[in-house]
Amino acid sequence: MNRGIWTFFTISCLASFVSHAEVSDVKVFVQLNKAEKILDVPRKDLPNTSYHVFLVDQKQDIMNALNSRFPTKEIEGMTLEQQDRYLKAFIKPFGEAKTVKMLSSHTGVSLMDVFDIDRVPAVLINNEYLTYGYSVSDSIRAYKEM
Repeated sequence: MNRGIWTFFTISCLASFVSHAEVSDVKVFVQLNKAEKILDVPRKDLPNTSYHVFLVDQKQDIMNALNSRFPTKEIEGMTLEQQDRYLKAFIKPFGEAKTVKMLSSHTGVSLMDVFDIDRVPAVLINNEYLTYGYSVSDSIRAYKEM
């Protein structure tokens, strides 16, 4: 009976060790100005790994850019219908160009809430190991050494 318990314990320990050695998912939450330092592992170097990068400050940057370019003076004196046509023509190209970046940034901020990440840069490995301020390579190394 003791031998069976010992075997189960040994197998559980080995399974735990193996699971930490394999990296199957990496999520990186970073500001645009720190991305180059943190993102030091190209996607091609993690072939069987889901690798997602969220530039979490882009949403606010995009909104600031839109607000700074908003044509306030141009729409003064226009009827509501004219304003509507003008703004659709003004905002549509900007929105189309920035939508994917803005959604990715918003998704990153939402995931930070889900995983209780309270600062950036952060690297989340396999949804269980979190580092703050470390590059992707340093985070993976620390995870594998766990």
